[in-house]
Amino acid sequence: MRFEDSASAVILGCHATTCIPFQIPSCRFTARNRRRFSHNSQIGLLIPPQCASASRWTSNTATVTLDGVRRDKFAEFHASKTRQYIDRTMASGKDIFQVMQACIVLSWYLYQEGRWVEVWIYAGFQTRVAVPLRLNYPGTFSVHAANGPGGYLPPPQDPLEQEIRRRTWWMTILFDRTVSIGGWVHAVGPSLITLSQIQKIDSCFGR
Repeated sequence: MRFEDSASAVILGCHATTCIPFQIPSCRFTARNRRRFSHNSQIGLLIPPQCASASRWTSNTATVTLDGVRRDKFAEFHASKTRQYIDRTMASGKDIFQVMQACIVLSWYLYQEGRWVEVWIYAGFQTRVAVPLRLNYPGTFSVHAANGPGGYLPPPQDPLEQEIRRRTWWMTILFDRTVSIGGWVHAVGPSLITLSQIQKIDSCFGR
């Protein structure tokens, strides 16, 4: 499998309940290939949130304050980079789908860290992005809609890309329902959840 597929398909490798990717690029690999996979590339957009997530299991720099709050400089650096990408996309719309994926991974990290304000805000960002992208439509694409404009993404190029979009949508729904478990209103109503279930397409990954 190409590295490009592995990086862009991070949502495909997420655990169904935790959204923690099974395949996380090592930081040494990232450093060695800094020129090829820069943080400004679409591939690189997914690396910082994965590193922040992975730090919960692999970091040697984490400390716990007297009030029980976990602090990790490595994780904070990569979480901050991901926030910068999200802010840039909010202002320009650049790399919107890849940044949405990065936001999903970062959001689960923040959820595990108990940062509830950011968790709630980023849950809203994901749903507000997913619907105009038409990720909830059959085929994850629409040229027009009954009561509004068409989607902002072109048709998926192959089954792999389509499944990446489908699973990104379902992770958005899962996160929306998770953060609303205390009684808050869901951001996406049942009428918008029209996409079919996740399919098993391991053959696309050479497995």
